[in-house]
Amino acid sequence: MKDIIYNIYKTLFKWFIIEKDYNILSKLKNDGVTQLMIIKKSWIFGLLISWVLLVTVTIGIFNIIAIYDLSVFIKTSILLYIIIWIIIYSIVSLILNSVLFLIHFKRTYWNLNATKDIDSVINEVKIGDKLFKKFFSNVTINIFIFIFATIFYVSIIIFLYSYWKIGWVKEIFFVVLNIFLFIIQILLMNHYRRRMINFDMTYDMVIPWEMFFISQKWFISEVKTIEADIIRTIDWKYGDNFLYGFLDLGTIEIITIWWLEQLWTIDMTFINKPEETAINIKDILLSSKKTCSNSYLQKIINKLDIKCSDVDKIEVKEKISKYLHDNESEERKNFELMDSASKKDFEEVFELYYNIKK
Repeated sequence: MKDIIYNIYKTLFKWFIIEKDYNILSKLKNDGVTQLMIIKKSWIFGLLISWVLLVTVTIGIFNIIAIYDLSVFIKTSILLYIIIWIIIYSIVSLILNSVLFLIHFKRTYWNLNATKDIDSVINEVKIGDKLFKKFFSNVTINIFIFIFATIFYVSIIIFLYSYWKIGWVKEIFFVVLNIFLFIIQILLMNHYRRRMINFDMTYDMVIPWEMFFISQKWFISEVKTIEADIIRTIDWKYGDNFLYGFLDLGTIEIITIWWLEQLWTIDMTFINKPEETAINIKDILLSSKKTCSNSYLQKIINKLDIKCSDVDKIEVKEKISKYLHDNESEERKNFELMDSASKKDFEEVFELYYNIKK
């Protein structure tokens, strides 16, 4: 049921793909990437936006009390008792799924702002995506439950109005109160769902030759990439509030240079361990300068687990040549999709290594 709900939303909103990070990682692995960083906002940020969850639970308790009071006056109280238990189940499941997601998020990303092998990252991300799917589907189900409950209560008002009696004023009050509380809960849960989608699906990824910036705003996604050679400085700082220093949270600023020497600043906010994270970003990006300047050759030696300093050795050249011969058909197809710089690197590698004689 929960997978069906997520699949419906994924069909309606093409940019809403929870497993997008897993797909990107799998592609990078196929391209020969072995080490990387994933940088997300601290789990504390997710905890802070969970105030919506606490308010929703509190209103739900008042909801249950109001429904119980109404059941004393309405003969169809069995239906109201069913609604009470549905609300209790909704609240408990919402809390449980939120807690499980945040626990895994903290365990995964608290120390993930460091170089890790791609296989372990893929496994952790896959588990996280599964938990977030459950969370998303659960919140969505709860929203529909409260919508149906609101419709049910509107029908009660119509019924009471049709058989209006002076003594039923109190019943009308409780029905209107419940409708009001249901609407507030619907709005709050929708807000909570949106904030958590943005929180989980917005992140930055660092690999030896470039950075990815994946931004999610509701059901709209945006991906940007920058190469290491346009980055000028990477700075970090703690916030003005002393709590940022106490919790080891801060902001990382990446200044890049674009066309006509124009500067562009990228702010990564609410980052855990900003100093350590900034240093790790520098180490990974600078490692591309310590390796091959040819991006296509770099891709090949990553796949073959070869050091760039060894590419002049005859046995290494033969290994690269064998790879080019074995994968020539597929690589020629990829050539058509490359930009001009990548095509130049591609042709240079084929010229240097394709006809190596054993």
